[in-house]
Amino acid sequence: AGSDQGAAQISLANCERSLSCIDCVLARDPYCGWDAAGAACVSLSTPERHLIQNVAAGDASLCPDADPIKVVSLSVRVGGKLELSCPPPSSLTNVRWEQGNRVLTSSPRQQILLDKLLILNATAGDAGHYCCSSVERSKAGEFTTTVAEYQVSIDPADPNVCVRSVTPKPQTNGPSVAGLHAVIALLVIALAALSAWTFCKRYRPQFLNCTNRSEQTQEAVGHQNAARPAMAEAKPLVSEPQNSCRNNNAV
Repeated sequence: AGSDQGAAQISLANCERSLSCIDCVLARDPYCGWDAAGAACVSLSTPERHLIQNVAAGDASLCPDADPIKVVSLSVRVGGKLELSCPPPSSLTNVRWEQGNRVLTSSPRQQILLDKLLILNATAGDAGHYCCSSVERSKAGEFTTTVAEYQVSIDPADPNVCVRSVTPKPQTNGPSVAGLHAVIALLVIALAALSAWTFCKRYRPQFLNCTNRSEQTQEAVGHQNAARPAMAEAKPLVSEPQNSCRNNNAV
């Protein structure tokens, strides 16, 4: 790589990241190969070495048997949390966890993460042998490599921690049911009185106006009724001369 200020030489091989023969071969890096004598993945720039590599098919069956993995012993108390590390050897591999002969699947309590197995709220059933394997496919087949092994033991709960179950007891020194009913009745009465007072305050002016109008109407009707007899009494005074005129005409 170059720039206006200078040039830098970068190696095309990045062999140190492969820690086993299977990883080195399955990487199918044309610049790397596995050195069985030195037990390392090295650059192909050293032709005097006999290196194992198969770029075309990725056949890792040419690799010698790997050294056994040292089993790590761990213990955790009941209800505790446990982390089992298993860094994947490459980005192309799939990680598989086994407990005994049972393949584990991720669950809320046993979570299979990218580089570890997380066990929450440990129980006695979590004890046993754990194996983390790297599984990778190529044209030559499927190759499995053991990455880590653990022997997990579950310790009993701390005897100094006393766990007691609490049973609810009936209340004896608090307010009785009858007293509670009396309080509810008083609240209902107070609410009814408040509603009645609000109703009267809102609708009483309208009721008074209607009453005044009714009284005024009754007074007007009374005045009209009093005026009618006076008019009736005045009519005979006018009709009597008419009758006398009629009598005179008749004579």
